[in-house]
Amino acid sequence: MRGLLAFNGSVLSTVSIVDGDTLRLQADDIPAEGIPGVEERVREKVDRDWKISGLPKGLEFDTVTVTKSGIDVTVKGNQVALAG
Repeated sequence: MRGLLAFNGSVLSTVSIVDGDTLRLQADDIPAEGIPGVEERVREKVDRDWKISGLPKGLEFDTVTVTKSGIDVTVKGNQVALAG
């Protein structure tokens, strides 16, 4: 029998760029209040990496910011060939 774990609270997380092509969401602090296993289970649900493929060669993510409507990502590049 598996134990039931209920978590009711907010988790502040950070969105960042890794290696120029991956967006990472990671929980900063989880209010587990000393309950064994809570932090690990919340991290299983929250912490994620999304590798974005298909960017033109020479183009990579530059900055990521969180807004009320979602996530804004800016890109930068050097010698990027754009088909037109």
